[in-house]
Amino acid sequence: MIFGKQTLSAEVIEECENGHRIIRFDQAGQAFKEALHQIGEMPLPPYIKEKLAKGNEERYQTVFSKIE
Repeated sequence: MIFGKQTLSAEVIEECENGHRIIRFDQAGQAFKEALHQIGEMPLPPYIKEKLAKGNEERYQTVFSKIE
């Protein structure tokens, strides 16, 4: 699997009985966090229709925003 225009890739290393999969990413540590920030999007509730611009994540925060 490739995510974000070749920014991050992963392979399935185990298929579990319950339908879950264990995957291994090609990056770890700080590089993994940076890749997630680059390709990820802020999850928003369905009543917010407009996507947030990158770098504008503080515009919408929840009580869970203290934990990255």
